[in-house]
Amino acid sequence: MAQCCLSRVSFLTGRHGHNTNVTDVAPPYGKLDDPRKPISGYNTYYVGKLMNSHSDENYNQHYPAGFNGTDLYYPGEYNTDLVKNKSLGFLDDAADNVNTRPFFLFVMPIGPHTEVVPTANGVVFTPPIPAQRHAHLYPDAKIPRTKSFNPSSPKNISYLKDMPRLNSTVVDYLDEFYRMRLRALASVDDIVDDIFAKLEQRDLLDNTYVIYTTDNGYHMGQHRLQAGKTSCYEEDVDIPFMIRGPGIPKGAVIKHPTNHVDLAPTIFDLAGIPLRDDFDGTPMPIKDQKKHQKYESINVEFWGADDIGEGKYGADSHVFNDTYKSIRIMGSGYNLMYSSWCTNERELYDMHVSYGQQCVSPWNTLHPTGNVNSLREALHSKYDAFYEKDMPQVFFEECVPGFIISKEGPQVTSMFGKTREEAKYDFLKGSHWADWA
Repeated sequence: MAQCCLSRVSFLTGRHGHNTNVTDVAPPYGKLDDPRKPISGYNTYYVGKLMNSHSDENYNQHYPAGFNGTDLYYPGEYNTDLVKNKSLGFLDDAADNVNTRPFFLFVMPIGPHTEVVPTANGVVFTPPIPAQRHAHLYPDAKIPRTKSFNPSSPKNISYLKDMPRLNSTVVDYLDEFYRMRLRALASVDDIVDDIFAKLEQRDLLDNTYVIYTTDNGYHMGQHRLQAGKTSCYEEDVDIPFMIRGPGIPKGAVIKHPTNHVDLAPTIFDLAGIPLRDDFDGTPMPIKDQKKHQKYESINVEFWGADDIGEGKYGADSHVFNDTYKSIRIMGSGYNLMYSSWCTNERELYDMHVSYGQQCVSPWNTLHPTGNVNSLREALHSKYDAFYEKDMPQVFFEECVPGFIISKEGPQVTSMFGKTREEAKYDFLKGSHWADWA
């Protein structure tokens, strides 16, 4: 899910939003039960943003479940630098105890998040504020003018098909917004530099895995949108993931799709911890390409309504149909993105030509006999009747701001409401002879 708190829950739990029911940044749509569970057994440190609603009124009240202490309120300090200094202090603490207990450190600076300004009428999102030492950087940078940037003839659906084209004033504003994001990111670069220096200083670098990633992408002008996130398109869901550590091949690239639910299983796998039964994700094959089954699909989902735009011209971007389910499928010779919206509109993109729009074991669930393991195999004509007539379709009763199970479908935990063995027996009985003959 391309939004900050929601994606962090999926990272910490290894579970999709429809299983955690954390589908919004505010109640009543779920809560994070115990953020420490995926990394138990380690000295665990978390620095930076966790969830919303921490304020100067509640900063010294109960800390989050699973924590044994927290600091929340540092008026007058630049957040990214504060996060860096706290992280370096925790690294020293971890290094002092590493011979008796391994450590896990999660560093989550707010930058380059927009500045959240409270007003009498709610909050206003303004461009991020860089550290003073970086305020002069990138004076000529502009948003890359890709095919999806402020298109003359948009091809999107749902609320996006009615977005007006951005005028030059708005585009100039978004370019400056982009420069402010780059400047704010420069302080995040400082965090990376100083963490590596600290690991080297404490003789931990060669025995520590370092992962660099983020919670969501960001659009600015693409698809005629104001600054913001939450969409199913490439700008919001294609995020960086880099890892360095023992046994990681230098310069290796994983070319199949992964997402936030795969992060906790990957960390468990690297640490030699048995995977939890409730994980929706699977370990990324970052050390041994053959160790884990290669999955070709991931799902992207979101439930949302109302204020989606950020910045001066995004404050009035009110929509009530930003709820969708999307799937990304990548394999040999194909790279597809399909989405189904709460308006029951649908779209399909060939990502080889449309760049900019871009369950744990789906094929085993759909074809329990095990003879279909990829989209290419499923597209064989002998399965046409099965998919056209027998397959329940994704649908929504209406657009709602959270995961309300009665408002969407299909809701089955196994093949059409049957156990895997019952479904497999139906195939073998001959109800779908072409599937196994």
